[in-house]
Amino acid sequence: MNDVNKKSLFSWLLFDLANTVYAFIIPGLYFSVWLVSEKGWTDQQLGLATSTAMVIVAILGPWIGRKSDSSQGKKRILLLMTLVCIISTFLLGTFSVETSVLLFIFSLIGFNLGSVVYDALLVSVSNEENRGKISGLGVAFGYTGSLIGFGVATLLQNMGYSYIEIFKSVAILFLLFSLPAFFFIEEKITTDKKIKINILNSLSIVIN
Repeated sequence: MNDVNKKSLFSWLLFDLANTVYAFIIPGLYFSVWLVSEKGWTDQQLGLATSTAMVIVAILGPWIGRKSDSSQGKKRILLLMTLVCIISTFLLGTFSVETSVLLFIFSLIGFNLGSVVYDALLVSVSNEENRGKISGLGVAFGYTGSLIGFGVATLLQNMGYSYIEIFKSVAILFLLFSLPAFFFIEEKITTDKKIKINILNSLSIVIN
């Protein structure tokens, strides 16, 4: 890894840790428990919300991926998608249940579209020889993120805090661990052209 900027690489790995905190705690565990056990929604209703987000991600994914390949780069889009996820997560449970479900959908969209861009940044922190090893390190950092998220959530729950405080803690952890990525990842931009692609083009790609 001698030719890889260590600060850039570590920042990329930390982002994997950051978004896994969200993935493991919110859609994986606590939001579903809060929604079904405390608010009386059914698993089918939760599944519909999740499926809605995934359909939107499937439609927008090619558009986001193509846009991120332009001269504007990936970090700007990653920042936008990350903020959508963090803000939506922080506000979960603050308003009505219906609004929280809508925010949950937004958070899933932001997380998954951000992951499209984040994964593509692997080429900026690796080369052909070490790419597999660095990808594996990302997985390891991700597992660490799930342990940190679960540990913090369990601690808060044992101290008597509600699910809403847990949602906010996940958003804060996501923010803190993701910040280095936007400052220190040295992105390799491969083109000086702005790529134009509209949503209809993206939908056509999905259909094809």
